[in-house]
Amino acid sequence: MLALFDLVGESFEDPKFRGCAFTRASAEACSGIPVQDVCADARSWTCALFERLARDAGARDPGTLARQLFRLYDGLLVAGLMDRDARAVRAARDAAASLLDAAAAPYASASKRPATRRRTSGESSSARMWKRA
Repeated sequence: MLALFDLVGESFEDPKFRGCAFTRASAEACSGIPVQDVCADARSWTCALFERLARDAGARDPGTLARQLFRLYDGLLVAGLMDRDARAVRAARDAAASLLDAAAAPYASASKRPATRRRTSGESSSARMWKRA
């Protein structure tokens, strides 16, 4: 799941990046025309992707986690367009990792984690678990 945030970050490097095409199209379209339906379908698909990934990874409440991650994802797309600040990627990714840790808390608590398991590259064990999902 965290890779989705990395992909958005890679887009920031393209000088032609203008944020989310669906957000722009929705903002410019008149209400009641087919473009609104296409934009809504794209957003539903993206949120469903987050939910499927959360469910596959064993989140306690995949729907809530999906909505939280989707809002971060939305914010990151806007930050890419408005701020052109690569630090936004790291901030959103770190926030997503925290949400993932919290969603996996029963499985990743220190009391249930094997003593030999150590953090690598600054990521928690549950964040690495979610990456594999």
